[in-house]
Amino acid sequence: MRKRSGHSSIFHNEGTSTYKVPEVLMKEARKSGKLNLSDKQLTVWPNEIFDLSNSYSTNQNIDFDQTEEDDSCKWWEVEPLKTLDLSSNYLKTIPVKIKILDSLVTLMLHHNNLNSLPGELGQLTKLVTLNLSQNELHEFPMELSGMKELKNINLSSNLCKIFPDFLYDLVLLNFLDISSNKIEEIKPGIGFLTRLVNLNLSHNNLSSIPLEITSCQALRDLNLSNNKITSSGLPDLFDMKKLEMIQLQHNKLTSLPCLRGCSELKEIHLGFNMIEEITVEELSTLSHLKVINLRNNHLKELPKEISCFLNLVRLDLSNNDLMELPNTLSILPHLEILLVEGNSLRSIRKDIIHGGTHRLLNHLKLTMPLAEAEKYLQSQYPCEKEEFPDRYAMRCSKALNLSNKSLCNVSKAVFEEALAVPCTIVDLSKNKLLEIPSGTWLLCKTLNDLNISCNQLQEIPAEIKTCLNLRYLNISHNNIKELPDEFAACTRLRELDISFNSFNQPPMCVYKFPALEILLLGNNKISFIDAEELLNLKMLTHLDLTNNNLTEIPPLIGKMTQLRTLKLEGNPLRVLRPAIIAKGTEAVLSCFSFN
Repeated sequence: MRKRSGHSSIFHNEGTSTYKVPEVLMKEARKSGKLNLSDKQLTVWPNEIFDLSNSYSTNQNIDFDQTEEDDSCKWWEVEPLKTLDLSSNYLKTIPVKIKILDSLVTLMLHHNNLNSLPGELGQLTKLVTLNLSQNELHEFPMELSGMKELKNINLSSNLCKIFPDFLYDLVLLNFLDISSNKIEEIKPGIGFLTRLVNLNLSHNNLSSIPLEITSCQALRDLNLSNNKITSSGLPDLFDMKKLEMIQLQHNKLTSLPCLRGCSELKEIHLGFNMIEEITVEELSTLSHLKVINLRNNHLKELPKEISCFLNLVRLDLSNNDLMELPNTLSILPHLEILLVEGNSLRSIRKDIIHGGTHRLLNHLKLTMPLAEAEKYLQSQYPCEKEEFPDRYAMRCSKALNLSNKSLCNVSKAVFEEALAVPCTIVDLSKNKLLEIPSGTWLLCKTLNDLNISCNQLQEIPAEIKTCLNLRYLNISHNNIKELPDEFAACTRLRELDISFNSFNQPPMCVYKFPALEILLLGNNKISFIDAEELLNLKMLTHLDLTNNNLTEIPPLIGKMTQLRTLKLEGNPLRVLRPAIIAKGTEAVLSCFSFN
């Protein structure tokens, strides 16, 4: 059993805890839906916690004859228990009875002595955040896959040797930390977690990463540090366009990873590896890089083209085998920290090296002929040159990405190149398009994902009916009022975003998509919903109607029991009170239940 500062575990024997939750905390929990029992030296779960289960619906221990003058919790103020914090205690087990706390949204159990978990934990289907870090868990029951709403999970600092299979089913995950375990392998199923933003796999025993990790296109922070990953075990991480930081320090890399197309990458940490050479071509598209950490490698030379990273703020080259530095480093306008200690630099005195970045850059500037400096300042560096489109990235990702380029039109030749790949994804968002380029329809047989959001479109042409394999369409933030009836031919569509347009009601074709799972209609002018037609969408799980002109919701919507998310905020509804809407989808649907 681990010891904590300020606590002595020798007096905490399982089953001997006499802690009773103070009544003042119980009353506050009924009012707020939150109970904090962290750092109470608990060895067993207090039974009083279970008295809070479903208290909103069952009104346990509530006196309905209360007057407003009573001090006790008024029944109309009772909130279901949504947040429970039992962290920093001495708990070894979780009782199976936890399943009755089915309103929990946040459960904090980190820093305990848990060595096993009950499968019943998976019955907390509303759970969004779960922290089980700093325990003694070797494995996790597959039943935890029932927590389908989970978005944040921390399993770090446990004793797990196998990546838990239940995680592959949690497709809504945004944050996953399973660092500081003993995991040796990640399965291809990691590619199902397409909404991951932050993934921490550091301090494990991984020697390779599956290619499927490139399917996690929402990733911004990827931490693979302190493993045993080799260059052959690391896939090409091309075209992960949202990736901002990657940490690969303390591994066994012998060459730079392929990060071509990771256009938003700001930090790359590659220290404590065995890298011998920098190939600027590998980093040529990373124009936003601000931090490069290459300390404690085997670099013998730094190419002059390193100066192409015009946004570079910090460059750490400490403890390598460099014998000289390129003087082009002196023209980097934002470079504030340049670390080169621990190299065998022949042409630079030690007092200059120890004098700091400013003195070192001044020295390099003096060794650079004026004509050569002007040449570099006036030239367009490799990392600023970008093919239009980037053919390499297009071939690797099968995606045509022309987002945020201020385009008014796109030539047919561009789409002909995309057809030769062939591309399955087209992103034309954040431009100035008045209409969908006609060349788009050349990809009608292969197109799965089309994003034309944030343009100036006023209509969608009937040609969209030819895209029979279309699964995702985003036309939000335009000026569209209607969709063509022919669009109903795209029966494989799973997600449709037409928010921030000028629709007065959902287009009739929307009701014809049998596979539709996500429908985003927010921020339009919608005043009417055809509930009978809406019932045809048997697969619909997410419906967003926020900020429209709806004054009523058809009762038939209560039959859509498959809905996980129904958003109605910002409508002038006459029947549903804001308090009910604020309680979420289940509370809204219960108002229209059909038993």
